[in-house]
Amino acid sequence: MLYENRLPYKFIYLLLFLFSLNIFNQSSLILAAVVMLVVLVDRGHLYIISKDNTFFALVLFSVTFFVFSAQSGLGAGISAIGCPMAYYLGLRLQQEREENMGQSEGRLNRVTLILVSGMTCHAIVNFIYELVRFGGINSGGIHYDLFSLGAQTSATGAATYLTLFAGGIFYIVMETRKIWSRIVGVGLIIIAFAYDMVLGGRTFFALAGLATIASMLVFLFGQENALEKLRAWKKIIFVSAVLVVCVVLIYIRYQQKITKIFESTYLFHRISYAKVSESQDLFSFFKSSNRGNVRNQYINLMFDYPFGGRKILGEIGLYAHELWLDIFDSAGIVPFVLIWIITLQITFCNIRYIFNKEVSIENRVLIVGITTAVTVQFFFEPILTGCRALLFSYFLICGMVKNQNARFY
Repeated sequence: MLYENRLPYKFIYLLLFLFSLNIFNQSSLILAAVVMLVVLVDRGHLYIISKDNTFFALVLFSVTFFVFSAQSGLGAGISAIGCPMAYYLGLRLQQEREENMGQSEGRLNRVTLILVSGMTCHAIVNFIYELVRFGGINSGGIHYDLFSLGAQTSATGAATYLTLFAGGIFYIVMETRKIWSRIVGVGLIIIAFAYDMVLGGRTFFALAGLATIASMLVFLFGQENALEKLRAWKKIIFVSAVLVVCVVLIYIRYQQKITKIFESTYLFHRISYAKVSESQDLFSFFKSSNRGNVRNQYINLMFDYPFGGRKILGEIGLYAHELWLDIFDSAGIVPFVLIWIITLQITFCNIRYIFNKEVSIENRVLIVGITTAVTVQFFFEPILTGCRALLFSYFLICGMVKNQNARFY
């Protein structure tokens, strides 16, 4: 690694954990501190992979976003500067070509799990904080963030911190090698779903489902030969059967308590309200949303306000709940086009990594889950505005993946 004998790995990992934890809502500041530290250790040199169009697109995006969004205040555009910084940090963490493939693959796995752990801890600590604060489940729509000194936050914003975890569920269940780690992982999965029910969220269910399906397909069809595929099938069937039996036994044993807890969640209140007032069944509740109508209104007004400035938000009164349209409303057409180009670049780069059978199956399963969960989340939430730590974490992971790909192609 770039500072193998000058800066301990553990210190960098600690900073990355604090960054993804978004402690005191200072993820951008911590990210900037890590990048500056790396530059200082590199004696002021900047190391960029040759012909890395994604990095330069990110730089151009951050500059144009800052310039065009300045009409809404200088603070609105500063956040985008973290995008190329995070990607550069990912590139730099994997820079040394003389390392063997096992070391570099292990580092990618380790850093990704650290980022997943940090964001998951943010959500779970807030869950515990609310349990203590309210003496039980907070069944309302307003929630509180301990890491922002107890400030109010939306249920949507709180649930966004579980995005990376949703992408890693299959990996945790199937690829974790130590039994105690798997048990802890399953416990965290239960807590994550419980917290999302308290928040009344639906997106996490979609992210977890789609990411699990994508990870399972890679796990099954990414094996080297027919024998390995058969073993993968057997492993999935066995682990799934064990989990189903455990869930059924626990539900039978604690049915009344589980039902009582679920009925006290905001998700249950939302489902009940939808059934009574809108005559919706459970399936209709999970698939229905007015976000499609809001998105169509944004698209119809794009030509009226091509240079951003939050004019569409001011007219409609609702966020687009999408990464790309939110960026368009903030800074206009140029950053909008650039972020679409960047999205396609990193997605195809990750897909190339996922389909490379020289890469370990564990990392391919992990990266396909993360890529699926975050990309789907782009369609649901204004990530740059609402949860920059998630967007920066994803760009950092993509930077590491890009550098891994450079070793093969």
